[in-house]
Amino acid sequence: MCNTIELPWLRNQRNISCIPEGRYELKKRVTKKRGQHLLVVNVKGRDGILIHPANNALKELRGCIAPVTTLTGPGKRQSIETGE
Repeated sequence: MCNTIELPWLRNQRNISCIPEGRYELKKRVTKKRGQHLLVVNVKGRDGILIHPANNALKELRGCIAPVTTLTGPGKRQSIETGE
């Protein structure tokens, strides 16, 4: 269990919305761009939804989900490196 950040709900629109609330299967995956991460499968109307590191949902996510250790505001986490 962990906290996560993601984009706000905008009717499941690709690249700008979080995914619909629900239970999803996850698959381990490795790519050159993201390294090790999880792929969220069978999201109705969407594909390519990942769980990967990020600090700011609006700046770094395009519909994906980011696990975080500390929430500091809507869609943000405290950066370990800078303390911001």
